[in-house]
Amino acid sequence: MGRWFRIWTLLLILFGYNGYAQTHWLQDIPKVGKLPLKISIEYKSADKGIQIDSLTWSQAGLQALELYNETFRYFVRESVTAENTNVYIISRIHSEEQKYWVCLFDKSHRLSDFLLAAYDNSEGFLTRESRILPQGYIEITEYSEFEGSEEQWKYSINGLKFKKVN
Repeated sequence: MGRWFRIWTLLLILFGYNGYAQTHWLQDIPKVGKLPLKISIEYKSADKGIQIDSLTWSQAGLQALELYNETFRYFVRESVTAENTNVYIISRIHSEEQKYWVCLFDKSHRLSDFLLAAYDNSEGFLTRESRILPQGYIEITEYSEFEGSEEQWKYSINGLKFKKVN
């Protein structure tokens, strides 16, 4: 009986810690000090931050961004406080294409809202970059070489949601 008790105790500790770790996964994310923060694709430091595994991806509700794909690597790059709200930068890395999202999470660390903040691919026809401004605004600029155009959008942080302001 002593052996089974030790095994059972060990399993409870392991699974209990895993559950704790999965629900508190945002606590170790590096914070950026000052705004404005420019969000653009950085190939040299693409794998910056803490890597996200498929279990965390699912438990945090990140399937709203896209379905987890083993071909890509996902990272929480950094966080910044804007308008008393923590904004997290999540990246998807691949040799041919990269995406960065700005994300808001609720108190249980589940995805509440997101915007595609940066994008680039090897063809270079479409590029997107963003800036998080001190007033809590997020400016997104998208350049299309194929169409020869530039578009810009501005969002504000409204609780745990992004609200388009232009």
